[in-house]
Amino acid sequence: MKRFFFALLLCGVVAGGFASSANAVAITYEGELFDGITAYGSISDPFETGSDWWFFHADAGDVITLTVNRLDANLDPAFYLYLGMQSDTSTLPAYSAEADDEIVELPGYEGPFADPQLSGFAISATGIYSVAVWDFASGTVGPFDYQIQLDGANPAAVPEPSSIMLLGFGLAGIACACRKTKKA
Repeated sequence: MKRFFFALLLCGVVAGGFASSANAVAITYEGELFDGITAYGSISDPFETGSDWWFFHADAGDVITLTVNRLDANLDPAFYLYLGMQSDTSTLPAYSAEADDEIVELPGYEGPFADPQLSGFAISATGIYSVAVWDFASGTVGPFDYQIQLDGANPAAVPEPSSIMLLGFGLAGIACACRKTKKA
């Protein structure tokens, strides 16, 4: 009888896993965002099925500004910011921040949509962050072009050549000292 209930429980877990993953959409990243460098993308669908995903590295305490500017007047861009990299939409964590229609209307454009900006956002934890850019409510079929820019994220520290050279001399000195003690 125990085997029957265990098998029933196992079937329920497996079936539940298939049911939740059936609606999942795989996430493919467009690329990495670097501080002060503009990247370009194109989206055509709403959030769940057609977001563009980007990632960047930030350190705790960084204060970032993330901006999405549409290059097509029919796009109504919005974005979510997540901690970590995601593989699909079935297990997305709660987003850390969102932005939609927070910049003044584009000059000469008459419509309810504006470009989103997340300004002065303090990064709480060092790590990789994901950005999902999507079309909120344009009501038309894309693709729609946009540009995205990250400012304020400190790049990962890269050792300067003189530090590497000092390390090399130190290791060479230790090797010579070990060699002399073996000969003596």
